[in-house]
Amino acid sequence: MKPARVVAVCSSTSWSGTEKWVLRACEGLAARGRQVVLVTRPQNPFGARRTSNLPLVHLPLRNEADV
Repeated sequence: MKPARVVAVCSSTSWSGTEKWVLRACEGLAARGRQVVLVTRPQNPFGARRTSNLPLVHLPLRNEADV
């Protein structure tokens, strides 16, 4: 069975419950051997909040409702 690859996108610029849940879910999946990448905007609250070396990719997301 191939390991799951997960890309989570969070375009928020603020820190609240949803952002915390996304970060903790990604870190939990990575700890279980999944390949996880978190996609955020450049001015994001995730870098200082993460407790692992979870890779972050910065994209110029236009607003919090990007499709």
